[in-house]
Amino acid sequence: MLLRYIVSNFKSIGHPVEFSMFPAEKNTDERFLKTITTKAGEWKVLHRGGFFGPNASGKTSFIESVDFARGYIVNGQKSGKGTGIEQFRGEIEELKGISSFQFMFYIEEEVYEYGFSLDRRQVYEEWLMQLTEKEFVPLFSRVTDEEGKTEIEIESRFAEKSPRNGRWRRC
Repeated sequence: MLLRYIVSNFKSIGHPVEFSMFPAEKNTDERFLKTITTKAGEWKVLHRGGFFGPNASGKTSFIESVDFARGYIVNGQKSGKGTGIEQFRGEIEELKGISSFQFMFYIEEEVYEYGFSLDRRQVYEEWLMQLTEKEFVPLFSRVTDEEGKTEIEIESRFAEKSPRNGRWRRC
């Protein structure tokens, strides 16, 4: 179940836009809620979600951002090619030309957060985290700097030996 999705710097979306299945008000009618059990306790979430807005407000871009992220996750980036992202045309200084996609989802009583950030040239960050009783802990993270140097950290229970140096760097 998708619990939350946040996207920024994609097509007509500049600043971060969030879709959330968490109730906005504490007094939300119980008929519209369901309870999920997580390691951090029981959470109330909405049965259904939707979004609306006036024409040209970014609804289509929001849906296309989910499709872009899905395609990028499934198909990756072809070697030597750009990322293929269509970024927001305006300048938003705090985004530094980087687009980001972040998902929180619930599968078999586990809550995960997955996300990545990129520009037209490359992916800068990618991560997968799992909720514990207290916080999200990283299972996997990849960070690439401007020069193309990449560091990958994998939680030890998932790490395998690298063919190059015989070890992975672990979280």
